[in-house]
Amino acid sequence: ESVVINFLIIIQEYNEEMRVWEKQTEQKEEKPSESPKKASIREKLHRYQQESRQQPKQTAKKKSMDRER
Repeated sequence: ESVVINFLIIIQEYNEEMRVWEKQTEQKEEKPSESPKKASIREKLHRYQQESRQQPKQTAKKKSMDRER
């Protein structure tokens, strides 16, 4: 559950940063370059993915316990 919340926060941060970046590039009327924060967002996403893989899957165990009853 907390992993999902973290993903949603990352997505919101990314979307906000993209809005700011797009606004800046529109004002400059130049060729758009890669967003400066894009790499940091990727790093956060990768870190959360690694954390979620390392956590034991409690929900899967819970479901299997329910089936045995």
